[in-house]
Formats: sequence, C-alpha cells, structure tokens
Amino acid sequence: MSESAEMRVGNVERDRALDVLGDHLRAGRLTPDEYSARSNRVISAATAADLNSVFTDLPGGFRVSPPGPSAAVTSASSGYPEAAPTYPPPSYEHPNRAAQTQPAVQRPSGFDAQRWIPAAGTASLVLFLLCGFLFGGWAWSWIFFLLPGVLATLPGRR
Repeated sequence: MSESAEMRVGNVERDRALDVLGDHLRAGRLTPDEYSARSNRVISAATAADLNSVFTDLPGGFRVSPPGPSAAVTSASSGYPEAAPTYPPPSYEHPNRAAQTQPAVQRPSGFDAQRWIPAAGTASLVLFLLCGFLFGGWAWSWIFFLLPGVLATLPGRR
C-alpha cells in the first residue's frame, strides 16, 4: 500500500465524503439503499483507502489531500483543495455613537400643543356635559374626549 492510502482520516474528511455521496444520491447515481450502505462505510472509515474504496465506481471519485498546513479534502474531479470560506471581520459600533453624530431635530416654534393637553382634558369634560345636557347629544358627545389625544399628536416644542 502507498503512504497516502494508509493515512488516517478524521471527521472533516468523513463529512466531506458524506456530502459527495449525497450529491451522487441527488444525481440519481445511487439508490437510497446503496447510499445507506456506503454512508455506513464512510462513517466507519479509518484510512484514506477506506474512503477511496467507497467511490471507485462513481464519476469524479474522491481523494484526501496529503497533510500539511492547509490540509483539505479535495474532489478528484477538480483536483484543487476547497478553500475555506472567508468572512469580513465584524464591525462593532457603540449604540449611542449614531445619536451623537446626528444633529438634533429642530422643532418648529410657535404653538405648543403639549402645554394645552391638561386643559384639553378639562375642556373635553365640559364640552361633553354641555353637549349632553343642553343639546341632548349624548350619543355623539363622547368625541370630545379625543381632544387631548389629538393635541398630543400635533407637532410643537417638547
């Protein structure tokens, strides 16, 4: 046996072999029973020769690259090691930093609706009673209680 055939394999190589087997199953080259039997052989594989024997009759084959600083599992169809995905470094920004850099919102001067909200509560009660007693409009007089809420939504100084 050659030196690479006696090389022991780890979980990374077994996982990659299972992925390649899954590709062959999806392509219709393997039946579910064949896939199950070959998957069990891949899981119990201890050497590269054990892994390679699972793929002898499948196109593209499978081989394990020799160990080194960047040992990676390769597919015989491409012959190139798969590159590890690279991700940009995370960027962290303090949540208050955006608030510090943005200019403060300028509110228009003029009518200050917030000052009138307490008075609007009293005014809505008075209007409710006047409308109900003097004009007999109890059915619609509740609408005056919306007055403080309307004033709260108006723009003004805060």
